[in-house]
Amino acid sequence: MVYPFIDNNTRDKFVFVDDKSLQETLHREVDESQLPEFLGGKMPLIPLKDYAQQSQSA
Repeated sequence: MVYPFIDNNTRDKFVFVDDKSLQETLHREVDESQLPEFLGGKMPLIPLKDYAQQSQSA
């Protein structure tokens, strides 16, 4: 719905994807080492509370 109202320079910075090709597009645009596991990647998510504890002890 918003797509027609976005100027071309801004539109070129985004990838608009339908649900059917989401996984394929994600893996083409983002390295799987940088994608969280729940999106089909290999990056484990660290719960925020655990991340905060790691940051404080460093």
